[in-house]
Amino acid sequence: MIYLRGTTDFNIEESTVITFGKFDGIHRGHRLLLDTVLEKKADDLKAVVFTFDIHPRKKVEDDRGDVLTTNEEKMHIFENIGIDYVVECPFTEEIRNMDAVDFIRMMVEKLHVKYMVVGTDFHFGHNRKGNPELLRQAGTQYGFEVEILSKETREERPISS
Repeated sequence: MIYLRGTTDFNIEESTVITFGKFDGIHRGHRLLLDTVLEKKADDLKAVVFTFDIHPRKKVEDDRGDVLTTNEEKMHIFENIGIDYVVECPFTEEIRNMDAVDFIRMMVEKLHVKYMVVGTDFHFGHNRKGNPELLRQAGTQYGFEVEILSKETREERPISS
């Protein structure tokens, strides 16, 4: 597994399938995202997890940012299940203020994304204005597919860390 961290100047030359998140605790919902990404490797795509070095809430909401799983523990898990690349992007002011469409364009240009796997509650970009529907629209323009997975539940409650 290749671990790209500490820079916003990351680049992957191969075509990729990607999912996004902090993956704290790596619960059943996370596993569904990761398993779907791993299945797409059969289409000759490299499996990528995109995450930030800290939880965005820590900067945006001045949250303490307590975690269940350290970044090092997550890297070990990702490597063991077959993820090819982990991009641990610094949550800089530039990234924090990036328009959702610019974020999508960055994924396509720097990571050669051909397939994205996200949950129904996925939001991204400045003020969390990006959502799965925007990804679908952008996919038509930029040449990638999007798979939107419903939230996993337990006793009719969404699973979340």
